[in-house]
Amino acid sequence: MHRRSGCNKQEKGAITVFLALIFMSILIFAGTVIDIVRIAAADRKVQSALNSSARSVLAGYDKELAGSYGIYGINTASDAVNDDFYRYISVNLKERHEGISFLDIKVDREDVQIQAINGLLDDEAFKKQVQEYMKYRAPITISESLGEQLKNIKLDKKVDFAKGEKATRDKARELRTKVNEVNSRLEGIKKKVKDLSAEKLEEIKKELSEASTASSLIYGENGEGLLDEYNDCKEDTNNKAEEGECIENQSLEFAYIQENSENLAPGLQSWLVEVNKTLKIITPLQKELKSLEEELSDLKEELSDLKEELSDIKEDNGSSSEEEDDIEDEIDEVKEDIDNIESKIKDLKLGIEEEMSGLRRRLAGISLEGYTLKEEAIQLADKKIGEIKKLIDQMKKEIEGSLFRSLEEDWLIGAEEFNRSSLIMGEDFGLMDDKAHYSTAVHEEEAEKSNDTIVRSMEKLSKAIEDAASGAAEKVNTIEYIMDKFTFLTSRTERVHYFRKGEVEYIISGSDTAKGISRLRNTEYYIVTNVLLQVWALRFAIDTIDNFVRSAVIFPPQRLVFALAEGALDSALDIYNMLNGEAVPICPKSFTAVKLKYSDHLKILLLMKPEEEILRKARQLMQVNIKQLIDAETKLSRTNFRLGDYSTVISASVTAKVNLFFLPLLKVDRLLPGSFEEGRYMIRKQIHVGY
Repeated sequence: MHRRSGCNKQEKGAITVFLALIFMSILIFAGTVIDIVRIAAADRKVQSALNSSARSVLAGYDKELAGSYGIYGINTASDAVNDDFYRYISVNLKERHEGISFLDIKVDREDVQIQAINGLLDDEAFKKQVQEYMKYRAPITISESLGEQLKNIKLDKKVDFAKGEKATRDKARELRTKVNEVNSRLEGIKKKVKDLSAEKLEEIKKELSEASTASSLIYGENGEGLLDEYNDCKEDTNNKAEEGECIENQSLEFAYIQENSENLAPGLQSWLVEVNKTLKIITPLQKELKSLEEELSDLKEELSDLKEELSDIKEDNGSSSEEEDDIEDEIDEVKEDIDNIESKIKDLKLGIEEEMSGLRRRLAGISLEGYTLKEEAIQLADKKIGEIKKLIDQMKKEIEGSLFRSLEEDWLIGAEEFNRSSLIMGEDFGLMDDKAHYSTAVHEEEAEKSNDTIVRSMEKLSKAIEDAASGAAEKVNTIEYIMDKFTFLTSRTERVHYFRKGEVEYIISGSDTAKGISRLRNTEYYIVTNVLLQVWALRFAIDTIDNFVRSAVIFPPQRLVFALAEGALDSALDIYNMLNGEAVPICPKSFTAVKLKYSDHLKILLLMKPEEEILRKARQLMQVNIKQLIDAETKLSRTNFRLGDYSTVISASVTAKVNLFFLPLLKVDRLLPGSFEEGRYMIRKQIHVGY
């Protein structure tokens, strides 16, 4: 018993050290777990606060941008936005119950940051906003789009037909010129034959050869002549006419050319044979005649010398009569020789003339008829558009009196703000010359120049329609957005914008490049008038093409001239009606079911513009329009507004510091440098959010 009692006394308190070690380990472990849990909870709370605060910041979008244009953007450079973000973070991190402070999270003003990522001057960011806005407001199906309506009129096929007709007219003009050349040569030959002399026979032979060569170019037996080229071109054009529902080329101007050529060729050949036969006969005679005439000339000169010598002898008193007799004998001999030669010359000339007379008789019996062109030209009634032009001019004066504002360069967004060295400017459609007088009396060459311009313009339009059809509905949506948010000449919506009218016209034709900016070019009246003339040119081109392809006029040059005159009249009427708010048939002759207003023609012109230019100029107008407003809350002018300060996506970041109980005691910060500051664990969070 005593031994056991002594043993217990020796072991008493031995477990205390062990338990203390175990307890300390458990305490440290528990403290570490608690701090880790606190860090995890703080991390989630900071992330949640950042998410909520960033989205709260996005609620501070510019009300004018959103209300007037459906564009959401926030100015991250504003101190107020950064202050709001700090306030939102602080409120979201604050404990809901003041008596409970499980987490003490500290955030200083410099620990929060907001940065812009996608600014509104970025094309893709701005375009995305436009597309999002239009997605729910103007869904456009392919069958309903303006581009589809333009495709329905088969404009590309009509342009192909017009181009084919241009090529056919060129071939016809070349053929007509050659025909007239041959006819002119033949007339010249016939006139010379009437008083034909042996001296002109070689010249006649040359002209006959040239006429024969020219005639072979008109029609060749192997299908290589101008007539065959014209017929091939005409056939190709008429094939295109069927595709575009056009009236074919029905001209029969050259219907007799082949028959004429087949009759003319033998005649020319026979004339050449007769001329060559006569030349073989008279050429030696002419050589002999020339030799005799030279000999006669020498004898006459000798006779003259002898007579002069005889005269000198008679005047000389010292000369003998014998000497005089010798000279007189010589004179008699020379005279006798002269008489003989003159007789031979007379006989030769008579022989040559007989041959020439025979040639004239033979040629008169050989037909040498030229080419006959079928007369197709008719008298066309002139088109009077003077009165309509006067009415349009009056309307333009009224526009000038009401639209006078000008965009100032310093209010526009510069190329450097778009991060570009230069700004893309698409080509304008072209202007209608409202001073031009198109009539049925216009010269063919002048008509062809106008036709070339029209065809080029229609080719550009056809390509734009094709590109729009293959590029889905994005560009169409963009154009619809422009028409919805901005004013134009005939729009009835009144907006508190810098330009009362003409904003869409500015997007089409205004200038915002360093080279193009001028006070005149950016005046409201100049821009509107410029686009009005483009719309007129567009109508003139469409109306002329439509009148041309549906024309019943047979003679091709007149068909073109008449179409130009009709197109001028129709387009002037169209402009007058559209300025009065009416719609006009898309094609006056072939497609009257679909009608277009002035606004629809602006859409067509926009369709032909690069989308980058459209979006850029829309942003120019947004900035200018907001700059001239008075803020409803502050009652201050917004002249300092810059669209480039606004972003659609932001990067929000925060660095929060949470207090810990145990880990700082363990000097863990030495193991994790940069993760602790003043005994607090640092939590860094970042988020990208946008509209």
